[in-house]
Amino acid sequence: MDLFVGKSLTTGLGSPALTPGSEADLWVPRHQFDASLGARFHRYFGARVGYRHGLSANAARATAFSLGQPEKDVIGAGIMLDARYPADEELELHVSLGAMLFGIPSAAVITCKSECSASSNFTGTEYSFMSMNFGNLSLNWQLLPTLRLWGGVAIQNHPTNKSSFESDSPDTNTKPGPVNPIVNAGIEITANEHLSLTYQFALPVVAAPVRYYPIATIGLRGTLGSILRRRPE
Repeated sequence: MDLFVGKSLTTGLGSPALTPGSEADLWVPRHQFDASLGARFHRYFGARVGYRHGLSANAARATAFSLGQPEKDVIGAGIMLDARYPADEELELHVSLGAMLFGIPSAAVITCKSECSASSNFTGTEYSFMSMNFGNLSLNWQLLPTLRLWGGVAIQNHPTNKSSFESDSPDTNTKPGPVNPIVNAGIEITANEHLSLTYQFALPVVAAPVRYYPIATIGLRGTLGSILRRRPE
C-alpha cells in the first residue's frame, strides 16, 4: 500500500486562456493539491482512491467576460483501477482508468423573467456536481535502483460552461466538456524503502476550452506496506 500527496502549479510558464471562439466563462485554480491511497491486489493489478482540491484563492482568469471569481474551491474524489505489465527488468507498461466526482463552483447572476418569486433572483457562488472520466497509458523505466523515469499520454474531461444563456432551470450549465489528451513525463527519486520524491510535467495537447502551458506537479510517495500478508501471485 502506498500514499501519494502532491501539489500542482498551472501557471508556472504562462496563464491559461480560452481558445478562440469559446463561449465558456472559466477561472482556473493556480494551485491544486492531490492525495491518493493505492494498493496492489495482484502482481499486475491494483486500485487507488483519490482526492483533488483546487484553490479559488489567486485563481487564474481564463476569460475576458467573467462575472467574477467563485468564492469556493474545486473539490473532487474518485477511484482508479490500474494494470502493470513488466516488459523486462527495467521497463514496465502502466495502464489506468478511473472516474472522479467533482464539485465545480460558478459565480452566478440568475435573473428571473417570468413566474418569479421572491427567491427567484440570485447572485453568488453555486456548486455543480459532475462525474469526469480519465485514463493514462505510460511506460516506466527503472534507470537506477533509486531513479525511475516515465512518459505517456493521459485523457481527461475538462469542465466547461457558457458565459450567459437562457434556461427554464436555475442551473449554472457547468458540465463535463471535451476529452483532452495530455502528454506527461516525470521522474521519481527514491530516498529509502519507504519514501520517494516525484516531479512531473503535463501538457494538454488539445486546447478545449482552455489552452494551458506545461503544468508542473511535485509530490511525495510513502510506502505503507502490503495490505496482504501473502506474496502477490
